[in-house]
Amino acid sequence: MTIASIDLGSNTVLLLIAKVTDSEIKTIKNFYRAPRISKNLKKGEPFPDENIERLYKTLDEYQKIIEEYNCKTVLAAATNAFRIASNGKHIAKEINERYGWKLNIISGEEEARLSFVGSAYPFEDGKSKSLIDIGGGSTEIISGNKTEILYRKSFPLGVVYLTEKYLKHNPPLDSELSAMEKETAEKFRELKSVSELGEYTIAIAGTPTTLACIKMNIKLYDENVVDNTLLNFNDISRLYDRLKNMTSKEILVNFGQVVEGREDLITAGAGILKVFMELTEIRELHVNSRGLRYGLILDYLIHKLNIRESQP
Repeated sequence: MTIASIDLGSNTVLLLIAKVTDSEIKTIKNFYRAPRISKNLKKGEPFPDENIERLYKTLDEYQKIIEEYNCKTVLAAATNAFRIASNGKHIAKEINERYGWKLNIISGEEEARLSFVGSAYPFEDGKSKSLIDIGGGSTEIISGNKTEILYRKSFPLGVVYLTEKYLKHNPPLDSELSAMEKETAEKFRELKSVSELGEYTIAIAGTPTTLACIKMNIKLYDENVVDNTLLNFNDISRLYDRLKNMTSKEILVNFGQVVEGREDLITAGAGILKVFMELTEIRELHVNSRGLRYGLILDYLIHKLNIRESQP
């Protein structure tokens, strides 16, 4: 069975084509586009028309790919941008009617759970694991083990939100960076007292995968190389210090294809990771290229096809 899984985020829209046999997910191909549907989007206001145009351009392309791979099942989830837009439900309904999908707008807590399942599974060693998933409009943090979720929360800050709110200059001013770090620390304050954060911390989504590529001087993204890369606190601090002194154009010229679509956002992402590690005293992150779209497939297999397998 060939399944398509779509993660419709605030900045990027990700498509996974996967072959599923005997409860094993085999990646056929991943596709990445950055229509940035949350650009200039304010909570409680509708998506700007130009954002929807960019989104449909991406989804039209993805529908053709889905048909080429003869996917009979399409799983799709929309996250923070759809949660906060006044016309999010209307656009989701329109997408379902246009493509025949069943796109669900999921809560921040469910986004965290599915991302955790997709990236932390399987739990061969039985240890607790934690995850940070930095998106465009929100950041999900979750911790759990093979049988239960110990902590999960969706924080209302992400790379698009922080960049648009604070980083007005290119490169950003020190005062802008300080204000961004201050809000991030305030939103994350409760993490200082969260004892459930696991022994093994995973970082998913575009920020850590991009930073891993920059660290290794990789200009063309290769998930097989990036997966399981380690980023320690010194790596994050050094990369943040380097990025915050560069313009978005300089970032693109220096680091190439791996930063396309996020060259103006990666500084904010590195700042979020730095503050997160400072507050939690986590010293090492395991970079993972999976996440929500893999979690959607695992959840489907377990609950819809009655495949018996332990998961949180």
